Amino acid sequence: MKILFILGAYKPRASANGLCSSNIIECLKNEGHSVTVLANHSLDCTDYTLEDGVAIYRVRQRIYIRLREYSEVISKSKPLAGRVAACLANIINKLKLILSAPFWPIISYRTNKRFSKKAKELQKCNDYDVVVSVYTPIEALLAGYEVKKEFPQVKFIPYFLDSLSGGYGPRLFSEKRIMERGLKIEKKIYEVADAIVLMKSSEEHQKKYNCQYVSKMKFLDIPMFVKPKNIELRCPTEDKLKCCKMLFVGSIARSIRSPKTLIDALMCIKREDIICEFVGNIDCIDDFAPLKEKMGNRLVFTTFMHHDKLVEKIVDADVLINIGNRLTTMVPSKIFEYMSYLKPIISTYDIENEPSAIYLSAYPASLLISGSAAAEDNALMIMEFIQRVEKMEIDYDEIEERFYLNTPKAFDEVIDSL
Repeated sequence: MKILFILGAYKPRASANGLCSSNIIECLKNEGHSVTVLANHSLDCTDYTLEDGVAIYRVRQRIYIRLREYSEVISKSKPLAGRVAACLANIINKLKLILSAPFWPIISYRTNKRFSKKAKELQKCNDYDVVVSVYTPIEALLAGYEVKKEFPQVKFIPYFLDSLSGGYGPRLFSEKRIMERGLKIEKKIYEVADAIVLMKSSEEHQKKYNCQYVSKMKFLDIPMFVKPKNIELRCPTEDKLKCCKMLFVGSIARSIRSPKTLIDALMCIKREDIICEFVGNIDCIDDFAPLKEKMGNRLVFTTFMHHDKLVEKIVDADVLINIGNRLTTMVPSKIFEYMSYLKPIISTYDIENEPSAIYLSAYPASLLISGSAAAEDNALMIMEFIQRVEKMEIDYDEIEERFYLNTPKAFDEVIDSL
């Protein structure tokens, strides 16, 4: 089949959803499908490239996203300019979110138009059999919808890696208002979709509020469980570790997840051989000030890293860190990539139904620490866990079978069923 995959930030500067999409695209290509990608423009890329047999077209995004990317690129050589650009980007984003609140989840009609125009142009020229639209971002989702309306013969699959009606929205909105707005868009999309792929964590919500479309729904999971290429998976050693390297990958937005439980526990650990690195955007960096004072150069922050370099960090790490979400329908995609490397994982949780906890509980080398527990107790559990998993052996095939819905192959089966 010929497939058009519409998404937001794609490699080399892929978002979490971009990494998920990349795994699926690689799987589809290996299964003999012809795949074209429509994604955000990036400073590293031209409007069109052909990479490993995949045609990639790029569309200019909102100025906030372009400025944020510029700040990440320039911050290494010109830190002050990078901070100014990042600050300006945040101001522009906040203003835009306020001004676009009456139209949420649409943020920029211009961006929507650019995506839809290019998607329809590609469909007209290439006559794709299937169009897959990834949410988030909203412009990718609506571009697929517009293609389906104009070319009804194409099979349309909206792919909800994030939850719309059950997810997050503007802070000034109530949960009820976010749900109402989200459901309105969902019903419009679902009406014309040929299949709807959603996350397992949203199954109860979707069956309750969109029950009339259940026959179209396929509930999978985040497709980040992929066996690493050309990398020796974790192999326990008899050698005593000289230090313990902890690594967190992803964003920390205070409205979605709080690092407090982790910070408090690390503050109580007296070992001087622990190195902790955070890779990704953090909007509450001031919360780490006491820990930075305690750990000094052993606490490192990196705003952005290309995925190939990130893989090197993951392989080198002794323990991987996850910070639990406050939204029960928002599962952090990173935990499945963590597990694919057979690494020990420490995760925090501050709500009873934290969405990653159920997955990590099924993974043999995981530790869950609660925000309601005493920091001293959590610190002791972390130390005991590090010693316990140092020589633990994990069978990859067994874990892959347990988490099959988190493999790209599960999505490929949806394509084959059309």
